[in-house]
Amino acid sequence: MSTERIRLTIALPEEDVEVLERFCERFNINRTDAIRRAIALAKLYLEQDRSGRKIMIEDHSGKTQVITFL
Repeated sequence: MSTERIRLTIALPEEDVEVLERFCERFNINRTDAIRRAIALAKLYLEQDRSGRKIMIEDHSGKTQVITFL
């Protein structure tokens, strides 16, 4: 794995920026760390999907929902 850093500039809709900001506030992190976490989740999803596994969330009542990426 390369440790080289590549600087990116992205354009996001205002709604996505608001979600990003709320996430940053919730976890007391900066935008870069928030995007790194999102990429880590995407990587986890891809690894599990390739293995034929599903990622699920469970609410307080025990009801589960499969997480899918479009």
